[in-house]
Amino acid sequence: MSSPLFNEWVEEERKEAAQKATEKAQIETTRKNILALLSEKFDFVPKNIIESVMVIDDIAVLDWLVKKIIKVETIENFEHLIEEAMRKK
Repeated sequence: MSSPLFNEWVEEERKEAAQKATEKAQIETTRKNILALLSEKFDFVPKNIIESVMVIDDIAVLDWLVKKIIKVETIENFEHLIEEAMRKK
């Protein structure tokens, strides 16, 4: 038999797990979108930039980088933005 307290705890754990899974999926999708946009804009994305984007796990930083792709003129400028974002962490 389960108690109401146990059931409440299980439900809370499920909600937290679902939220974490959603956040992880959002981060992965945003990373892929950044790389796709960079590839489309510059035709080539250096390995070091790919690796840098793939280690960023802050969705706010990733969203900021997505917005900056619109204005950045060179891949080197984008690389500087990544460095700036990493310093702010």
